[in-house]
Amino acid sequence: MPLNEARSDLHPFVSHTWNTVRAECLQDCIRCHITRLGDRKIRFDNGELKTDLGWGNFIFVGSSCDLFAEAIPREWIDTTLLMCKLKPKNKYLWKSKNPKRFMDFLEFVNPSNTVFSTTIESDMDYIDGPPAIDERFNWICKVKNSGFPVAISIDPIMDFDENRLLEMINDIGPQWVSIGADSQGHGLQEPTPEKVRVLLSELGRNPKIELVVKSNLGRLM
Repeated sequence: MPLNEARSDLHPFVSHTWNTVRAECLQDCIRCHITRLGDRKIRFDNGELKTDLGWGNFIFVGSSCDLFAEAIPREWIDTTLLMCKLKPKNKYLWKSKNPKRFMDFLEFVNPSNTVFSTTIESDMDYIDGPPAIDERFNWICKVKNSGFPVAISIDPIMDFDENRLLEMINDIGPQWVSIGADSQGHGLQEPTPEKVRVLLSELGRNPKIELVVKSNLGRLM
């Protein structure tokens, strides 16, 4: 079974996606398109274990469901990690709004081919389900301090304090920062064009960060 080619301008560095867990994402974020993909019961897709992960690929594992949500059984994560461990010539992106759970699996992955990511839409907490942004920030910092490359998504971007958000990003020290706007008409509290321009300008000056800007951010500028 072949891998699916990636089609995301939020993670253009990713070449493929692979999903061992199917159906709705358990994080239940009201502004996420994934929750509208279906209402089937969450399940482990054993057929995906036949997928040839190949070599030299950059694979976003769990692109359609938060694999590290608390309700996901540990054995599902263990099985997925084992498959990736058998293909060490690839790189793997693991993304979750529950980065605290990354800490339970660090000993099973290699920093040389692993990138952990979380979503930081703002420096302020907006009601969108747990975990809170400050909690995500604290745990992704712990992952980075454990020696692993990290990335963050500011998507969909929401209103923020320029100084505090930039300070948070600098503290995280991500390799990639991907920024996008709401494209689903949720009526979010969004930043002014000037705030967006300042954020992009400051991040663009940081040589340690690869900045990824989705085309839909133009609507806010």
